Amino acid sequence: MTNKEDGGPAFPRAEGESSAPRDGMTLRDWFAGQAIGGMLASQYVSEHAGLYKTDAGMVEGLALRSYQIADAMLAARDAL
Repeated sequence: MTNKEDGGPAFPRAEGESSAPRDGMTLRDWFAGQAIGGMLASQYVSEHAGLYKTDAGMVEGLALRSYQIADAMLAARDAL
């Protein structure tokens, strides 16, 4: 995990439900999961497959791109 702002918990618990400061996935993880799900469910991957070639392969490239999208979503949210 990087030191980037992660948006906090994606599904925060009500106060008093947990003593843990952060449970579950972060909002950044949630956004990335939504982004990669959309890419995989669409024609986007087949039409843009060349954009996601990395030394580690296409799957890793898609994962990296999904986190770039998540970071952009968090930045846009903070800009409002």
